[in-house]
Amino acid sequence: MNPPSHLYLDTNIFIDLFEGGPATRQLETLLMLARDKQSEPYFSTSELTYSELIVKPYKAKDDEALAVYDDMLKTSEWLSVLPVDRTILRYAAMMRAGSGNLKLPDAIHVATALQIGCSHFLSADLGIRGPYSLPEDATAAPLVVLRPDDATLTSLIESLS
Repeated sequence: MNPPSHLYLDTNIFIDLFEGGPATRQLETLLMLARDKQSEPYFSTSELTYSELIVKPYKAKDDEALAVYDDMLKTSEWLSVLPVDRTILRYAAMMRAGSGNLKLPDAIHVATALQIGCSHFLSADLGIRGPYSLPEDATAAPLVVLRPDDATLTSLIESLS
């Protein structure tokens, strides 16, 4: 695998990171390395991620989790959080019209990643398969989808070490 130049994080990656999952330790290591080694944010996500993440804390009336998400899901030295705008929505609609198998939230995430020039997309969602590209930009490299399995996360960590 070529090392990603800019990695998009899907919502399920944050769920694993914040709520504990099989890849939590490796994800923490990856985030710390990226924060320490990169001059600009290495990771990106959409404001949509924030909306998807806070549903469970609102249902559970978990103010502590809401505060954690409020604090972590904003642009910082390690993460760029992008708003959903009309261009992204148009790209999402184009992708859904072309493939038909992407759900709208997934298409918005993929369109955001493409719009900002991410090289790779990290997601455990098997409905997001890739590679993806924008019909309007035939010269851009396609967005490669990665799974947060042990081998992939180890490779990402090594590429930043």
